[in-house]
Amino acid sequence: MIICAFTGAKGWAQAFETSDTSAPKWYLIQVKSSGDNAGKVLTEINGKIIGQLQETGLAAQAKQWWRIAAVPGTTPTKYEIINKYSRKKLDVFYDDALNERMAVTSETPSTSWTIQLLSDNYYYLRINTQPSGGDNGAGYLTQSGASLNSALYFTKSYANADARFQFISMDVPIVSSDDETAWLSIQSAQSDLSDKYLTEIETTGNIQLSMQEYVTNNYRQQWKIVGNPDPESSVNFVNRATGNLISTTPVYDIYNYIQYAATENTGWTIDKLENNQYEVRTGPVETGKYWYAATNGQPSANYVKGASLNTGFAWKFQLREEALPTVMDVVEYDNIRVFVKDRRICVEGADQYRVYTIYGTSVNGNGELPAGVYLVTIKHKTAKILVK
Repeated sequence: MIICAFTGAKGWAQAFETSDTSAPKWYLIQVKSSGDNAGKVLTEINGKIIGQLQETGLAAQAKQWWRIAAVPGTTPTKYEIINKYSRKKLDVFYDDALNERMAVTSETPSTSWTIQLLSDNYYYLRINTQPSGGDNGAGYLTQSGASLNSALYFTKSYANADARFQFISMDVPIVSSDDETAWLSIQSAQSDLSDKYLTEIETTGNIQLSMQEYVTNNYRQQWKIVGNPDPESSVNFVNRATGNLISTTPVYDIYNYIQYAATENTGWTIDKLENNQYEVRTGPVETGKYWYAATNGQPSANYVKGASLNTGFAWKFQLREEALPTVMDVVEYDNIRVFVKDRRICVEGADQYRVYTIYGTSVNGNGELPAGVYLVTIKHKTAKILVK
């Protein structure tokens, strides 16, 4: 068995990966700019692309997340850039009124993209097909200022910081709120355990953690992170299947297993490393207790500050499912609309979906339902809907 142990004594830029709809990887695309444009990311608003600061809510963030897909059969590789909220692709459009080539989204884009890494570890994004109209050769995506209301447009050069971008992965420890829940899997960064995920198991007399291969819909491998009121900067980890918390008190003094507690907890601190890796600790830096993953029989290691990367002390987070806010009678998300009519749940924009009671019992959403809250699962997302 592979165990997860305590040991005592103690969003960044990166190379992007292409992905498809079966296993999407989402990124913020952030401009290098300083001043008023510092920290702005590409945001889709009604089909236009505006540079805005990062949003906090999951639904609002969806307009700022992008997936990169390789165009098949292209050498060198050309790319499509797809928005998470609308599922539309980044495109170029000549605006007569502004006499500028502007960035937009489209279901049938006119161009693919070249994405080139630069010496400063930022990228330029260049269109591969020139539109009719505008300054010929203006093909580099660029963040505008106040004169264009922070819209993204195209220029002839990537020399300026406004035309250089970095990719920030969504594989981060998202903290859930009362209205929006993110269910995450938690993976060891140690090479021997790279295909194993934090899993709640139950043995005689104890509830423990184990590192196991990921199984779809095994909710014992999914966790939400919630804020801890005391201290305010700490968080708790809640198991999706059981609602148990990862306790900050181990079962055994040698810290071979992690205990669960349903109520009181002193909370955890998540510290960012590099390459989408994090440390998780309780207590002070270095002298606190740190999460550590080890194979069965592997001795515990002592924590050494600055040496956690790619070891059992480093962890990765991956978003598995989002639960949308509860509303009175309608949910709109990703061009999908869920609403109630005549005490029946209706879904527009998706052919396949499932409806459950809050207790997990599958029901026929097309039939008249008793009053109550129901869960509607669509495309790996769950909306909560109220039937009156």
